[in-house]
Amino acid sequence: MRLLLLLVIVFVRIDQSIAQQSFVVSGYVTDATNGEVLVGTNVYEINLNQGTSTNQYGFFSLTVLSDSALIRFTYQGFEPQTLVFYPLYIVGVVKL
Repeated sequence: MRLLLLLVIVFVRIDQSIAQQSFVVSGYVTDATNGEVLVGTNVYEINLNQGTSTNQYGFFSLTVLSDSALIRFTYQGFEPQTLVFYPLYIVGVVKL
């Protein structure tokens, strides 16, 4: 199975509210072998089963409701990857 290079540049926006905080996680997904962007990679928060997919540039943006959200990245033909998101924690490279 091919490796997926997940380059995540995390921009965090914290929305204060009485009930709950939300965090915006965003970044890029590329192929580890050739650096090509992976359009349509599924990105979702496991506990809430809500998500998005990467655009034509391999970019995604996802709002999560937990300060320790489990974020799953899947793409057909590649090994899935799960990351634990923490506010203000920047992930450089993740291989799938």
